[in-house]
This record gives sequence, C-alpha cells and structure tokens, in this order.
Amino acid sequence: MPQQKSGIISSLQNSGHHVAMVGDGINDAPSLALADVGIALQIEGQENAASNAASIILLGNRLSQVVEAIDLSRATMGKVRQNLTWAVAYNVFAIPMAAGMLLPHFDFAMTPSLSGGMMALSSIFVVTNSLLLQFHGHQRKREKSIADN
Repeated sequence: MPQQKSGIISSLQNSGHHVAMVGDGINDAPSLALADVGIALQIEGQENAASNAASIILLGNRLSQVVEAIDLSRATMGKVRQNLTWAVAYNVFAIPMAAGMLLPHFDFAMTPSLSGGMMALSSIFVVTNSLLLQFHGHQRKREKSIADN
C-alpha cells in the first residue's frame, strides 16, 4: 500500500539512510516524491503520476536500467570532480601569470589575447573531458564481455 511504502521510506530517512525508490505506477508517486531519489520506470512511453513525481525517469521496463543509471551518475560526479580540480589548479597558475607575476623575474608579460586563449584552452579541456562520458557505457560492456570470456 502507498502509505506503507511512505512509512518505510520515512523511517529509513529518520534513521539516517539515504533512500532511493523505484516505481512505475500511480500508487508509487507519493513514495517517489518522498524518497531522496525517486526513479520511475516509464512503460510504453506514457507519462503518469510516477514519472511526474520522480527525479529520474528511465525509458523502458528493465530494472537493470536502475543499476546503469546509478553507475552513470557516479561516473558523472567523477567527471565533475575532475573538471573542478582541473579548473582550480589551472586558475591557481594561470591567473597570477596573466596578472604579470612573471614580469619581474623573467621579463615576460602575457598579452590579453594570450590570456584569453589560455582561458579558452581550459574550457576546451573541461568540455572534452566531459564528452568522454559518452564512452562510459561502452567501456563497461567491453569489460563485462572480457570477464565473461
């Protein structure tokens, strides 16, 4: 029953757990909304109350998609951390250089166009690193097929 599902989710959250709820029907909507992460399985491409209440909508009727979605979300957060680390490290060095830190010691000053080019290079690196996520699923399938053989 919907009330029982919501009660279980609330008790788990009250005891300090993070809760994900997977559902596909109208009776799952309150629980999906209450959970920290609501995952709706959208069957036959129809929108319903479950897909309106969920934070994630999986197009299909396979529970294995939940595992794939969690795996992809972890990979995405890894890329976010990589990009933030890169951007902070890059700016720790690039901003002082652009401000003229090298001028007194090496008689080198960056022109505004060179500084702008360096910032564009940083953006290109971050975007390229993010685009590598599209190979994430292919890499997992290849690793699995190698392990199966």
